[in-house]
Amino acid sequence: MADSLFGGRIENSFSLSVTKWIHLNDGDAGIRAFFRRVNEVLRPGGSFVLEIQPSDSYHKARRMHPVRNHASVYRLLTIVAQQKLKAAVLELKPEQFGDELTQLGFSESELTGDKTEGGGESYCCWLLKTS
Repeated sequence: MADSLFGGRIENSFSLSVTKWIHLNDGDAGIRAFFRRVNEVLRPGGSFVLEIQPSDSYHKARRMHPVRNHASVYRLLTIVAQQKLKAAVLELKPEQFGDELTQLGFSESELTGDKTEGGGESYCCWLLKTS
């Protein structure tokens, strides 16, 4: 994908507030595939800014689907049921993402910030480098 869009590898990649959704929708295999793909498209020495949502925010994600009409209720229940099943079988925790990234060849993470959302949850961003 990067070859056709950018004529080669890219210098920087930003992933803000998406790891939870990739993980909930595609499981451990999906988040690992996402990290591998980012590593593949970054140039050597490229930067990866990654915001990781904590484990406790995963449970709140299931309550965020708005229901606008009766036709969407079935679809909503199906999505919530699928997410509950996937969340129940997740073995990889967000707190372990750093180990996964190091195994792929990213440098050790550098904490670049900490923000607190209105609900009091704390999120941090990591700056990682490819080797």
